[in-house]
Amino acid sequence: MAKTICGAALVAVLISACGGESEAIPPPQTPPPPPPPVAAPAPPEPTPPPEPPKPSLLELAKQSNRAGMAALNAHEAAKFAEGFAPDGVSITYGFGENKGREAIASDAQKFFDGFPDFKIAESHVYVKGEILVVEWVMNGTHKGEFMGIKPTGKAVGVRGAGVLWLTPEGLIKQEHRYLDGSTLMAQLGQHKNPARPVAPMPSGDPTWHVAKGTPDEDKQSEIVKGMYGAFDKKSEADFLGAMADNAIWSDMAMPKDVTGKAEGKKSFQAFAKAFPDGKLAVDTVFSVDEFTIAESTMNGTHNGALGPLKATKKPVSLHGLDIMTIKDGKIQAGTAYANSVELLAQTGLLPKPKAAKTDAKPEGDKKPAVDKAEKTDKAPAAKTDKPAAKDAPKADTPKADAPQGDKDKK
Repeated sequence: MAKTICGAALVAVLISACGGESEAIPPPQTPPPPPPPVAAPAPPEPTPPPEPPKPSLLELAKQSNRAGMAALNAHEAAKFAEGFAPDGVSITYGFGENKGREAIASDAQKFFDGFPDFKIAESHVYVKGEILVVEWVMNGTHKGEFMGIKPTGKAVGVRGAGVLWLTPEGLIKQEHRYLDGSTLMAQLGQHKNPARPVAPMPSGDPTWHVAKGTPDEDKQSEIVKGMYGAFDKKSEADFLGAMADNAIWSDMAMPKDVTGKAEGKKSFQAFAKAFPDGKLAVDTVFSVDEFTIAESTMNGTHNGALGPLKATKKPVSLHGLDIMTIKDGKIQAGTAYANSVELLAQTGLLPKPKAAKTDAKPEGDKKPAVDKAEKTDKAPAAKTDKPAAKDAPKADTPKADAPQGDKDKK
């Protein structure tokens, strides 16, 4: 019994030590799981290099121009044609139109075949927006058949120009090409008409002139428009008023330059009398630096004599390109590009070259000559259904061919 009392006393002591109240002993706590490992951040993706800026249309134009000239001088007709849009058009007034790369390449190949040492070089390029105007010189030796003419071995060199309209990608969508066919034929000995001598090739890179769109450039263009308007009004005073006293006009269809107002007056009067109803439409005109570039189309009826060329009473549409230098508000100089073949064809006075002989007779090797003993009204008309390239006061254009040729026919 003593043990029982002792045990009870022990329990009482324990209860007293705990405050007299019975508390449950909490179960042991399970430690929280460790946090999941944090994944290392992925390395940042490399930043792609910035895209190079898209070339400007001017830069594309320069690239296309260099490639085209290189292809021509390498005699790579197909590569030259790649500089045109697939449906691009090339018009050579007086000679016709070529549409599409295949036709354009075929046309270029004719020059390579006729002139195996064909070379071309540019002197000046004028730019405004999508329009390029290029002045160039072509040289070569006639060692292959060209336009039905057997090789003559003669050297040719003509100055020409082109007006190009570009796509946003820098391809040529339309070209208006100017060179005087009569000058080329005269250099080949196909007629006795006087013509400019073989033009020397420009050296070095061409000079580029880019329009700035300034008020001064606009004023220059207005001066030229006024000169063309004088022809419509047949106002000799207004025409000469735009010219400097010692102005020099170089018409590439003429053997000589026209210098000074006195000679300019004669040219104006002759052209106004030959085409009394003539009207000039200026379709492309812009100025850059001291230069003004203009294309125009003259429509009229050949109702008056033009030098020895008697009136034919036939309507004509003549195209040309003028590049003028303007200083102190006056035209100091001008270069006119056109093809006098265009006038001769439309008036029925285009000389017919003799067909190249193909037989084995000795005579077959003789050079064909222009047949000047015959006039015909059945000469094929030049294509003029694509107005654009135009011609300023080409008062003397036909003199390079028709007048002299007409004398030979008498």
